[in-house]
Amino acid sequence: TLLTGCGSKEKKDQPSQKDTYVFQSGDVTIAMSDKAEPILKNLGEADKTFESKSCAFEGLDKEYSYPGFVLKTYPDGDKDFVASVTLFDDTVETKEGIAIGASKEDVIAAYGKCSESDTVCEYMKGNMKLLFILTDDVVSSIQYVAIVD
Repeated sequence: TLLTGCGSKEKKDQPSQKDTYVFQSGDVTIAMSDKAEPILKNLGEADKTFESKSCAFEGLDKEYSYPGFVLKTYPDGDKDFVASVTLFDDTVETKEGIAIGASKEDVIAAYGKCSESDTVCEYMKGNMKLLFILTDDVVSSIQYVAIVD
């Protein structure tokens, strides 16, 4: 109950999940700029972790590797928040069903027209960007990135 109380109170200034793209790993929903602690607890132990001094914030940026994706956090005060999730193989996919190896057409069919260059199909929603990195019009990486002031 303590978690639920905290969670619902803090969500007020966060966009609802309909207003943003979220990554789903099993039954864990990961939204950018959410508190990292409950998410990391629910994901379980990472295969690998890495910490480095944050260039943008006071404290440490942290990186947690899980099968198929890497979750990065940024510090704000004494708490860590989700900075990005990068999908790096086809064992994981976006909630909309796009995985590494999908075609650019698949991405556009799932998400609509994107702001694009030859190598990136980009979508913005709420306080985050969803990037599909393309190699020869095929998705080679997918990144959920928080936009943090």
